Amino acid sequence: MTGRISPPRKGERSSSMDDSGLDHRFDSGKGYKTKQSELDDVERYVAGCMLLRHVARGEREQARKLCTDDARLVNYRDYDRRTVLHLAASEGRLGILEDLLNRGARPNRSDRWGGSPLDDALRHRHHAVASELRKRGARLGAGVDYGAQIIAAAAAGDVRAVEDLLDDGAIHANAQDYDGRRPLHLAAGEEHLEVVTLLLSRGADPGVRDRWGHAPLDGCSHDGACEKALITAGAPPRRMDGSQASGRGDQTPRDGGCEFITDPQDVELLERLGGGSFGVVYRATWRGTPVAAKCLRATAGNSEDEALALKDFHNEATVLFRLRHPNIATLLAYSDAPGKEILVSELMRGSVLDRLRVLGDGRYLQKPKALRWATELCRGMAYLHSRRPPVLHRDLKPGNLLLDSNDSIKITDFGLATIRVASTESKSPGPDSPEDLTGTTGSFRFMAPEVAASKPYGRPVDVYSFAMILYNLYASEPPWRGESGESAARHGIRGERPNLPRSWDQKVVDLIRNCWAHEPAARPSFLAILDLLDELASAGLVEADTAFSTRAKKACCVVS
Repeated sequence: MTGRISPPRKGERSSSMDDSGLDHRFDSGKGYKTKQSELDDVERYVAGCMLLRHVARGEREQARKLCTDDARLVNYRDYDRRTVLHLAASEGRLGILEDLLNRGARPNRSDRWGGSPLDDALRHRHHAVASELRKRGARLGAGVDYGAQIIAAAAAGDVRAVEDLLDDGAIHANAQDYDGRRPLHLAAGEEHLEVVTLLLSRGADPGVRDRWGHAPLDGCSHDGACEKALITAGAPPRRMDGSQASGRGDQTPRDGGCEFITDPQDVELLERLGGGSFGVVYRATWRGTPVAAKCLRATAGNSEDEALALKDFHNEATVLFRLRHPNIATLLAYSDAPGKEILVSELMRGSVLDRLRVLGDGRYLQKPKALRWATELCRGMAYLHSRRPPVLHRDLKPGNLLLDSNDSIKITDFGLATIRVASTESKSPGPDSPEDLTGTTGSFRFMAPEVAASKPYGRPVDVYSFAMILYNLYASEPPWRGESGESAARHGIRGERPNLPRSWDQKVVDLIRNCWAHEPAARPSFLAILDLLDELASAGLVEADTAFSTRAKKACCVVS
């Protein structure tokens, strides 16, 4: 049931009824004397609670009976000043809402946050309820963030919700979020043509740029319907740099970086370090330099698996050869000789997963180190998401976070990464190994719910994974430990999240909650996350690192 319900406090007027008037009197030796009006108020309070319960459950006949017995209940308010009509609107109970309005319920009462029943109907996208409220003279409230609502609706492709918000004059088509993104950015990036067309017709600026300088055109696919609509509306030419040389996400090092091509004979494989579904990683030497060599694994004649493995392999090379950042593993060379496909990268000491696995028996990762690793991961991801066009990793997890000789994070395994110039299509999860989904959508335990549910998705999927990794680091155990990856994914889809201990710093708790928000549009960008992590570093909560600081402090050595 929406809202909290609290009985009238002694000595106070009830906020639930207009004529409550509690006035307790005490006579020595006789206790409190109670007026009949006070008893009536308590009875109405109980009846009001029951009415809210029936409305929440959609029990129309029971709600009718209570309102027939006491006509004043149609305007009953709970502790948060939310009326029965607010609850009916937010739950989409059209029949009950009509009954309440017919009995005299007031459609324009505001709750403690300034929200009206019409606001609730729009936020939960109950369009029929919103339409009925408008017919009865309902208006929008004064305390609601309509910018967040229209951006979320645009990202979801809900053209009716966007239209409702624009029609009511609650917000204009160029509303922006904390990162300067407009509804047009989200709609174009998710290829929602109807929403793009609607926004343009309502005055949305096709050339507007967010805080990174990205225009709506930068996020949509080439030669697609959204691109054509934006260009027709006057969008400036797409901004291109080295990351968009071919205009598509299929350029390889051979197409644009011949200096990366190497002869497989130059790579001497030594000991095996690990492997996945389609690749094996070895300690190796390349032209006299100690390196890590990732080799394509034979697929035992399975042509479908071979094609998938080659696709992931070439995709990883395509992404990596463009990237240069202190917190991203560096690609040194690449061999695309048939049967001898090799990625050569810098050699690392191990992974975050390796470090977490040795913990146990009451041993935990130190919180300052956890926040330092989280900061380094955030730096790398901010770089990826800020590129033009953005790069989505889509498979962030502790096993893909390597540690160099300075114990600093290096993001790796870009087999599932995508350059966001085309619509990122969600795919169905793999049926067999939920913790090793290379080639599909990522690892279930760290996977955003919109991906697990095969819904459209974008950059916020990496932010969700970051939240789960930060939880893993802070708790020194994975989310939903002891449960299968598939079970963990189901928790996420249902909106459930791991419990956050009260002993944790509240700013860290708030950061995790914001980053794993169920609504993707509500998750902050990595640049915004870095601002908060910088505050934590200034407060001395983050371990110093030997690479660099977000405030250009003097570097110091870390010995562990």
